[in-house]
Parts: sequence; structure tokens; C-alpha cells
Amino acid sequence: MSDRNDTPPDDDAPLEGGDGDLEESIAFLKAYARRKMEPSPPKRIIVYLESAGLGGFVLQNVVASSLLRRFPSAYVLVTYRDQPNWRGFITDCNPHFHSEMRAAPDSDVVMPVDWFDLGLAAPVKCPEPEWEERELKSPDIILMPTMLEIDAARLIGLGEAPARLRLPPSQVEAIHGLLRRIGLDPERWFATLHVRDGGEAGDPRRASVEDYIPLNRHIVEEKGGQVVRLGLPDEAPLPPMPGVIDLSRSAESFILQVAAASLSRYMIGTDAGPIVLAGAFGVPCGLTNAATFSRRVWKKGDVVLAKPQVLPSGERLGTREAFDRGFLDGDPPEGTVFEANDPGDLVAVAEHLHEATEDCTGWRPVEEEPPVDPEMTLTIPYPMRDGPLVTFWE
Repeated sequence: MSDRNDTPPDDDAPLEGGDGDLEESIAFLKAYARRKMEPSPPKRIIVYLESAGLGGFVLQNVVASSLLRRFPSAYVLVTYRDQPNWRGFITDCNPHFHSEMRAAPDSDVVMPVDWFDLGLAAPVKCPEPEWEERELKSPDIILMPTMLEIDAARLIGLGEAPARLRLPPSQVEAIHGLLRRIGLDPERWFATLHVRDGGEAGDPRRASVEDYIPLNRHIVEEKGGQVVRLGLPDEAPLPPMPGVIDLSRSAESFILQVAAASLSRYMIGTDAGPIVLAGAFGVPCGLTNAATFSRRVWKKGDVVLAKPQVLPSGERLGTREAFDRGFLDGDPPEGTVFEANDPGDLVAVAEHLHEATEDCTGWRPVEEEPPVDPEMTLTIPYPMRDGPLVTFWE
């Protein structure tokens, strides 16, 4: 069930001694007790991932990795249900996992926590031989899904020095070759785009793929870049345009979409999973036509352009005003109407990100994670901030 070969560390060897007289035995027991009571880093960690959508699953990976950075010597096993089938590639992109166990798509359970109840009265002990073989029947920490899918933009330590996903090293050369084959030159930068038609025909208040056509022209014709569109085949198609590669038309292009997201100069996306994916690779992101933000973008330099909110009183709120009143990621008054972003504002966000990434002139290079700073790494319970590091666009 795993294609990773690392093995967990052995337990600490017991203290020597204890065979002499009574005083020596007592001294041995006191030393042993002191050692057991001293704080020690965990040796074995299990990460259990479970989220229905791409964005939630990727975010769980990022939060877990940011926690795991505090324990570089720990052996980490990840477990999850192998459905949808893209989950395996996402975990392969997580360099903080050493091994994995995948439950079958039709399995009733992934990991009963009762298996790891170590009390004398525990109702069930772990019956699976694989856990015994990997010496993981008694893990030090189990990270559950509810501990990992959280408001990322408010976590102190995540926005400052976030952990990053990266393409599996053994697959990089082949994946890059496929990207070159579809027309992406490594010496030429490109932006990624995710947009889906979220409105009814003729409704001017709802976002439409047509709203992003001026953005594409700006990137291709004015800035000399390319656009790679991400998404699913059932999303509304973009009109064909030179310089725009639409990967959303193929149901088999997931790995290419992940790779494109990781190598792009920046990403412009709507309120959905692909923008979380780009952010997980450290790519600067512009979240547009959004009603929520805190589980989509979290890094310093990310931009949030929310849908303008028209309150029942007729007052119109921009992104910052909606956030200050608690209506962004909160519940606006009943009867509030959400308007689509103006195409000109979408172009302005792209121009801002272009200027902020002037050093990226080709495919985005793989950057090393910043060194672990104990003051800026995640802990449980989570330290939360009032003001996110992202930029609220006006």
C-alpha cells in the first residue's frame, strides 16, 4: 500500500544498569522516571487526511507540513482514502511525508482511532499487521482532519514561513517534458488562471468567463506572457486565443495542472480549490470574485478581490469594508446581493502581481523552504491573528 521505503526509527535503548543492590536499583528507576518525564520530540506521527474537495485536501497537507517542520527527525505516515484518484499525487508532492497507507475507495473506514487507544481499558487494539510491521501501532501524535482544515489566513506562523509542496523529484523531468510539448517554453513566464461561469445567462451580477477575457489579453498582448487555464471539463470554455492554453478541457490533465500551478509566475483564481493548490507551492495568488478567503489564500503578498456586496440598505461594500464588518467569511445581512468583479479590476490585480514578481522571467524556480523559526512555526493550540497578511484589494 506504500511506495515509499523509509522506515521509522527504533525506540530509545533502555537505560543500562539496575542489576546491582537496592540503592543502585532505586537510582536506576529514578533516572528512568526522570527521562520519561522530560519533554521529548515525537518519533512517530500519523497524519489522517480527509476532505471532499481539492482545496480542503491541499490545505490539510499545508497545515500538516507546517506542523511537521517542528519535528524534522520524526517518521511521518500519511493515510487517506484513495478516492478521488488525484489524492495520491498531492501527497506525493508533500516532502514531509515518509510513507503512506491508502484505504480502498469502497472501504468503510480509513483509520479507526480506537486502534490507537493505549489505555488498559481500550476497547480495540490495532489489528492490522501493517501498523505492527511499521512500528506505528503506538504513535506519538495523530493529526486528524478536523485539526488540519482551518482558517489558514489567520494562523500565526503559516503566512510568514509556510511549508511548500513540490513536484516529486523522480517525475520532474517527464512532467516538464509534457509541459514543453503543449507549448510552454521554460524561458518564458506564464500565469495560471482558474475561472468558472458562476452565473445565469444574462445576470450581470454573477461572474462569467467572459469577464476574464480582458485579463488574458493584458497578460498575453501587453505583458508578453502566456495564460494556462486550470479547471474541470464541465466548466464553461474560454474563447480560443493565441497564448492561452486551456488544460481544463481534458479530464486526464490533473498532473499537468498541478505542475503548471507550481511553475507559474502568479495565479488569478476564483473561490475554489485550484488557487489553494498554487498557493501551496508558494506561488503568489490573486483571489477574485470571492465571497470567502481565509481557507483559500494565506501568504503575505496574496491579494483578495472579493465580490462587492450590496446590502439591503443599498450600501455597497468593497473587500476591505466587507472584511472589517465581518461579512467576508461571515454572514452578511439577509438580502445582501453579491456583484461580479469589474473586468478592469481583474486586470489591475494582474498588473499588481506582475510588478510584485518582476524577478520571475520564466518558469518559477523551486525555492527552498525558509529555515524553521521556533517563533514562527505552527503549534497546537493554534495561535490566531486578527488581521491576515493578505492584501485586501480596493
